[in-house]
Amino acid sequence: MNQDHDLIVREISALVKGGIRPWLPIGQLLDRVDQTEYWRRDARSFTEWLRRQAAMLDLKEATLWRYLAAARHYTKLRESFTAHGIWCPSPADLSDKVGPENLELLSKIDRVAPVEVRQRLARQVIEGCITRAELRTAWQAYRPALGGRTARGLGVPPPQIDPSDHEQRRGLTEAMVLAALASGDRSWTGGQNPDLCELVMHIGPERAGLDGSYFVFDAVAVVRERENDPIKIHGIEIKSRFQPADLCELEKMAPFFDFLWVAVPEQAAPTECQSVPSFIGILRMIGNHVVVERQATHSDLLGGRVLETAKGLLLRSLKR
Repeated sequence: MNQDHDLIVREISALVKGGIRPWLPIGQLLDRVDQTEYWRRDARSFTEWLRRQAAMLDLKEATLWRYLAAARHYTKLRESFTAHGIWCPSPADLSDKVGPENLELLSKIDRVAPVEVRQRLARQVIEGCITRAELRTAWQAYRPALGGRTARGLGVPPPQIDPSDHEQRRGLTEAMVLAALASGDRSWTGGQNPDLCELVMHIGPERAGLDGSYFVFDAVAVVRERENDPIKIHGIEIKSRFQPADLCELEKMAPFFDFLWVAVPEQAAPTECQSVPSFIGILRMIGNHVVVERQATHSDLLGGRVLETAKGLLLRSLKR
């Protein structure tokens, strides 16, 4: 134990003196301080000790907490990979492209995403072939499935998906479709490689009308086939199963888009989809991918209020 304390003292001293400060060694050091309770030497709690170190290192306290969480998640990830015979680099060999922000996002996604999605994203993070923006998009897709629950306070276990909860299962279905749309190819839009295809989740039109109708759409895709083509706005609604009221709601949404789609899980019965109006496209979740079951087409019901959706998108971008 004394040897551990001596090593921690030397490492802290080296950090304070400056030089390169890679996040993973710092996170591992913080973990050892917590596990060995080294902090008890000059603080009443680990939080108080960490706060002091942040000041000494001229770093934000939140940054050190992120380093610690990311280091712990990487250790857990490496142990899991090794147990399943999957290669995972040692801390010394970890690519510089793998940052603590990416691992922090991955740890959040792990609470709710299916195992095959978690493994795929983990490999992409470790290999440094997924961007922070792509991970953030995946987290935005899966986060609503937790029903707004978050961990509050030190020592409070983070919330996880409960497969026995009907609402959370429905939210997970929605999340899987949104994540597949965000990360997959864009051919469902009607073009093999559109010049622009930006997916925005849980967005509504400008709230300026007096008719009392207001929607929050599951997803909106802004699509442009070629550079000089006009922009088209696609609406995507996700339905785990159809009710008669759903069809009426879809027709009310139609004016807000140039094209409208419904996305259904793999197990949705084909007979349920037969009642969907013919101009509405159908997307089906197959495994981790979304496939086009029926292409969306033009209709006189579409497009009358698409400018309100465009204004809603603009407002969202201005609030970022």
